[in-house]
Amino acid sequence: MGPRPGLLFYREDIVTQAGVDPASLTTYDALLGAARTVRDKFPKARPIHLENDQFLAQLWVDMFANQQGGAMVDAQGKLTIDSDPYRTTLTWLDAVRSEGLGTLAKYTQPTDLQTQDNGTQVFVPWAQWFVFAPQQLLKASKGKWRAMALPAWQAGGPRAGVMGGSSFVIPAKSKNPELAWRLYEHLVFSKEGYTAVYGPNDVYPGGLNTSIPSYLPALDPDTPLFKPIDALGGQDLWKVAVEAGQQVPGGYTIPTWWGKAVDYFGVNVQKLLAGQMSPDEVLKTSATQIQKNLMGPS
Repeated sequence: MGPRPGLLFYREDIVTQAGVDPASLTTYDALLGAARTVRDKFPKARPIHLENDQFLAQLWVDMFANQQGGAMVDAQGKLTIDSDPYRTTLTWLDAVRSEGLGTLAKYTQPTDLQTQDNGTQVFVPWAQWFVFAPQQLLKASKGKWRAMALPAWQAGGPRAGVMGGSSFVIPAKSKNPELAWRLYEHLVFSKEGYTAVYGPNDVYPGGLNTSIPSYLPALDPDTPLFKPIDALGGQDLWKVAVEAGQQVPGGYTIPTWWGKAVDYFGVNVQKLLAGQMSPDEVLKTSATQIQKNLMGPS
């Protein structure tokens, strides 16, 4: 239905008590500095989320790379994983790991939720759909989370990247493909349709707030389709997400074998987060494995 821009979710109460101004988190270097500050104030904190699921970690690293204009393949389908956007990302994640500034946990699994509730985790750079956790899963920290644009990799650079999205498929053998398209066209491209999808309804009383529409005319920061979110202290996530979405670099290409690459790149990213591989080793090994096993002779 629409993109899931990356945002920085943070525990507003802890960040404030540590003396960190969220508005200062404009670069990933600043976020590292803020994590050190939080840990100085709260020694048990390991402030930055590090994703321990192979598939989700690959999707996550792609978000950081996309933010820098990178992707696993270029527009011609050539493998571009061994490149600066990925190297910069993995070098940063390795710094978080080596300084003990991260909590390695699987998204929404018990360890993840427990460390977010008890204040061990304070910063979660993640897709907009992280908002599901404070709304449905977190208990002690519900209402204490806030969202903002991601930091930039270079000062003044894009403050968002794309982390996942959804698509609709009309099967070739469907009985009424034209009818199916008419429904989809209505839901995505007409004001009545996308307002019904994202607006308050029986299933989502405050509206569907885990993504935003992919149709530009629907994206007015001042005309929210879903309501402010109590679990974010009444914050207007619509405005934050729409403004972030407008900064996502375009031209992102996803290869057909992306899911299979998890056996190589996703696995190797976990080895980096366990301190067993360097950023260069991850990229060179993954590139060789993907080229050989998924792409064939170059």
